[in-house]
Amino acid sequence: MDAPYLGSDESIILTLHDVIVSGERIEVILTSKRLLFVTSGKDQIRHDEIPFESIRSVVAGENALREPTLTLSTSAFSGEEKTTEIIFFRRPGIEKTGERDQLLAKLKEHVSPSLVHAAQIGISHSSNQVAGEGPGMVPRSPPANHPPAQEWSPVLPQYRTRAPPPDPIVRLKFNAITVIIIVIVAIVFGAIVYGQLTKGKPVEHSGNATIPAATTLAATVPEATGTQTIQQTPVSDVTSPPSSPPQLTIPKTGIWVRVLYSGTFVGSVGTSKLLRQVNATGEQFYQIPTRDDIVDVSVQKQEGTGDELAVEVYKDGSLVRRSTTKTPKGTVDLHVDV
Repeated sequence: MDAPYLGSDESIILTLHDVIVSGERIEVILTSKRLLFVTSGKDQIRHDEIPFESIRSVVAGENALREPTLTLSTSAFSGEEKTTEIIFFRRPGIEKTGERDQLLAKLKEHVSPSLVHAAQIGISHSSNQVAGEGPGMVPRSPPANHPPAQEWSPVLPQYRTRAPPPDPIVRLKFNAITVIIIVIVAIVFGAIVYGQLTKGKPVEHSGNATIPAATTLAATVPEATGTQTIQQTPVSDVTSPPSSPPQLTIPKTGIWVRVLYSGTFVGSVGTSKLLRQVNATGEQFYQIPTRDDIVDVSVQKQEGTGDELAVEVYKDGSLVRRSTTKTPKGTVDLHVDV
């Protein structure tokens, strides 16, 4: 599909970002006539739309990760009914319930009176489940299969910030110190080489100089009374064979993420629907419970060293993608469609 065009009598009322529909992160645009779901790719922009005339009910609630949701029930001209769930992707420290309630209020203002009544019926049905909740809210208690909050939570990749350029004066001082050190090292090295070359050279004397004669001292050696034979046992050098490096075993089935770093790294590993927070060191493997989704990885070095941080994605034992960084406190971001 191409980018959406607005009619001459159509205007944009509300625009929301970081919204998930059918497993994709999209942009929601509410106009005076319809609801648009816009997906931006590398080379194209595609969109789906829901006219106000096709909306039969709107139900507000939360999913298993306590993210605000809106569930739209629509019907096509053929009479086929369809349910669309809008998930308001929660960022750390940012509450998305207000955006959901704002979109709900705008929808109730711009649909026809009959659809307003149908939407209110659907919303009141959910709100009656818990006393004291606002319109359209589902029970606050998590479902039975909700994962522990301290182990799994949706997070966004951490964005790297570019360090400011160094001060020119500091750079000149650093360059001058470097040149001085190099000159000193060269002088010391030259003195050592010159000393080695002149060490065994004979000293030349002038013509009138007197050179003392060498005196030979004869040492008295007592005569041996017998002949002694000393047998020497040859000692063979025993060289131990080099130990073979441990063989790395990559799991042959499933989707796996491998992180290698000598220091400590933190971040998130998983899919766009379910990310896992990680905080570890060394070599770590993480299994991704998916077969046909996008694997999202974002890990950051915690030390300001130049050691390499490597992230690898494997599918059924084969390497799919690898990315590294040696930047101090650098981050590796991977989005791999497996």
